[in-house]
Amino acid sequence: LKMITAAAALQELSRLLFKSSPCLPSCDTWKIVDGSQEDGWMSWESLGLKVQNPLHNVFWKRCTDMEFAWSGLMRIEPGHKLVLHKHAPAEVYYILKGTPTVTLADTKHLCHPHQCVSIPSFCPHGVSNTGEEEVIICYTYLPSSNTLRPGPQHQWAFLEDV
Repeated sequence: LKMITAAAALQELSRLLFKSSPCLPSCDTWKIVDGSQEDGWMSWESLGLKVQNPLHNVFWKRCTDMEFAWSGLMRIEPGHKLVLHKHAPAEVYYILKGTPTVTLADTKHLCHPHQCVSIPSFCPHGVSNTGEEEVIICYTYLPSSNTLRPGPQHQWAFLEDV
């Protein structure tokens, strides 16, 4: 927790010190979102949707500027679930905490922390938390035409000696 707070302070200091620097124009929009903070979590109800079954209410926190990417954290309390749904963008789940059951199409998968789940476009999927601790999942929606692959076009470069 202290490292995240220190990182946020460093981010603000860097923003103030280097705001006019011509060599950092694309680096001034980064941010750190703290999932352990209670503020910023949304739910279906916070968006005005009436949830018929209270066990179907889940919480999420957007972690990126929507102009940059669509990524965030999802929190599912014990006994609750994200109901089966589908959507156009492919999605990736990174399991951070808990042991959720992830349904992909008609197959259930018991997952655990440090697993990554790839969800293709329009694949029906849902998440249930039958455990005793909350589930935290990092999600990222992907563009429909992801052509980025490892190699020269990635333009990855060391900025320090290795």
